[in-house]
Amino acid sequence: MNPSEPCLLLHRRTWSEDKLISSALLYHPGSRYQLSSKVEL
Repeated sequence: MNPSEPCLLLHRRTWSEDKLISSALLYHPGSRYQLSSKVEL
């Protein structure tokens, strides 16, 4: 990944009942993803 390339950062957390059991920061090249949303009224 180029240092100047935009990236998508996901913060993933896994819980077991009320306890946090894992946490990860996942970086993905921005050129490979597209974000979108759809709102129906």
